[in-house]
Amino acid sequence: MDSTSNATLYQTARIAAEVWGGIWSWTDPEAVRWVLAPVWGPLDSNLKGSTVNGAAPNGSIIAFKVEEQSGKPVLTPAWISRDLSSPMPPVIASGVVFALSAGEFNRQIQRPRGSTHATLYALDATTGKELYSSRNLVTVPASLTGLTVANGRIYFGAIDGTFYAFGMYMEH
Repeated sequence: MDSTSNATLYQTARIAAEVWGGIWSWTDPEAVRWVLAPVWGPLDSNLKGSTVNGAAPNGSIIAFKVEEQSGKPVLTPAWISRDLSSPMPPVIASGVVFALSAGEFNRQIQRPRGSTHATLYALDATTGKELYSSRNLVTVPASLTGLTVANGRIYFGAIDGTFYAFGMYMEH
């Protein structure tokens, strides 16, 4: 190994107070590499260059394009999702970003008073525009286990011990 193997290849400017959970990466049909990250709370006011899909004071998914500048990789902000409460790490399937707004979460076992419910969103992977919302189909917050994709379905659990399965539109 050479000395550059321990060097940071790239570091973004601060994007938010808290990036929570795992990030996701995928390559679109035009061979563009994307990186998506869940953010809890508002984004840093200095974040520029993104398509914004509405105010997102509670949280969002932010998408970056991986590009090259001067022979080095950079993450260029591409889009920011709609407002999501406690967003889980997104997943991509069939060219669609699936984002779970877990609902109100305060890092305690007890459900907070007045908490919201979980909502599953399908977002256009290149713009972040909403394609689908489960709206009020889930009546409690999601557990913080994230999303699973298998056999054309999106799965997640809720804090009341219920599991949900939603079908994916396969011809996007």
